Amino acid sequence: MDRLNAAEHRAGADGAELTLTRRGSARTFGGHNWADARVKRMPDFIARSVEFNGRFAVAGPVEAVFDLFSPLGERLWVPDWSPELLYPSGVSWACGQIFRTQEEAGEAVWVVTTLTRESHEVEYHRVEPCRYVARVRVKCTAPAHQVTEVSTSYSFIGLTAEGNDAIGAMTDASYAEKMTRWQRWISQYLARQVETLEGR
Repeated sequence: MDRLNAAEHRAGADGAELTLTRRGSARTFGGHNWADARVKRMPDFIARSVEFNGRFAVAGPVEAVFDLFSPLGERLWVPDWSPELLYPSGVSWACGQIFRTQEEAGEAVWVVTTLTRESHEVEYHRVEPCRYVARVRVKCTAPAHQVTEVSTSYSFIGLTAEGNDAIGAMTDASYAEKMTRWQRWISQYLARQVETLEGR
C-alpha cells in the first residue's frame, strides 16, 4: 500500500474513531467526515494600495540623523511617540525587532524588516489589523559635510473597508506636509543638541 495514501486509525480517549488521511480528501474525527463540510466563502474584498515618496535635508552628520529613525531615537523628536519594545529583550534596534505603538485608530505592531547601518537604510512594516499594513523605508545620505539628505517611502495596503477608506483619503499634499514637519522637528532637535554642546 502507498504509505502516503495510508490512513492512520487511532482511538480517542472515549473510544471515538479518529482517522487521519495523508493524501486525499477524507477527514474523519469522532465519526464526522469533514471532507463533506462546506466552507463559507468569505465576502469579496479588494485591497486598496498607495505609495508616497519624499525627501528633505537637515544640518547634521548622517550617523546621528540616521539614529533618529530608530524606535527609541524617534522619541527625541516625534511628539507623543512612545514605542513599547517587545522582542528581542534588551535590544534597542535590530533587524527582526518587534515593537508596539498607539496610533490614532488603535494599536499598531511594527517589525524591523531591514536594517543596514553601513548604508544608513531601514525598513519597517507597521500592521494595524483593523485598517492596513504600511511599509516604511528611510535612507540617509551625506551629500555634503554636516548635511544629511533623508529619503522616505510609505506604502499602504488596506486590510479592511475602513483601511481602504483611510488610504483613499491620503494625498500627496498631506504627505508633503508630513515631510515638512519631520524636517522641522529634526532640525529643531539637532539645533538644541548644538546649543547644549556649546554650553548656551
